[in-house]
Amino acid sequence: LQYTPFGGHDRLFGQLRDRTLIQVFLTQGLPADEAQCDAWIAQGRSRVLLIGHEMLRWLGLVLGEHSTIMKKLGGVKAMASTHADISQQLARLVPNDFLVSIPSERAAHLPRYLKAVSSRIDKCRIDPSRDTRWLAEVSTVEAPFWRWASQQRAALPDRFLEFRWMLEELRVAVFAQELKTPVPVSVKRLQRSWANLQE
Repeated sequence: LQYTPFGGHDRLFGQLRDRTLIQVFLTQGLPADEAQCDAWIAQGRSRVLLIGHEMLRWLGLVLGEHSTIMKKLGGVKAMASTHADISQQLARLVPNDFLVSIPSERAAHLPRYLKAVSSRIDKCRIDPSRDTRWLAEVSTVEAPFWRWASQQRAALPDRFLEFRWMLEELRVAVFAQELKTPVPVSVKRLQRSWANLQE
C-alpha cells in the first residue's frame, strides 16, 4: 500500500536501484574513459550492498511518514487552504520520481520534512486559526518564489535551488519548531535572501 502512490513495487525499486548505483559509482560525474570506468567499478563494487541497505532504510522512513500523512490528511479536508497547501507541498517533496530526483544532500532531510507536515496536521486540528496565520506568513516568501520558478524553462541555478530547500526548512521552523533546523531560518531572513537573489 505504501508503494502504490509511487507507481508500485517495480517502479519504486527500479528507482532505488538507480539511485544506489549513482551513489556508489557516479558521485564524481561520468568516467572520462573505459579505464576510469573499470577502476570506479572495481572500487565501488563492495559498497553496493551497504549503500543499497542504507537507501532501503531511508526509503522505509520516507514511505512510513508519507503513509501517516495520507491517513491524517482527510482530517483537515474541511480546511481548504491548509489541505491544498499540504497537498502541493507533498507533490513537490515526493513526486513519483523522488528517489532519483531529490538531491543527495537533501535526501537525508526528507523524513524530517515529512514529520513536520504530520506535526502540522496534528496542530492544525487543535487550532486551525493558528495554522492559517502561519501559512499566511510562509506564503509571503514562498508565493513569489514559486511564481518565478513556474516561469523558468531551464533547470534552476544552484543558488535558487538552495533557496528552494530553505523554504522547506522555513516550514519546519514555523509549523514544527520541535523538529529543529540545521541552520537559523525565518521569514525575514528568507525575504532578504530572495531580494538578494533577484538583484
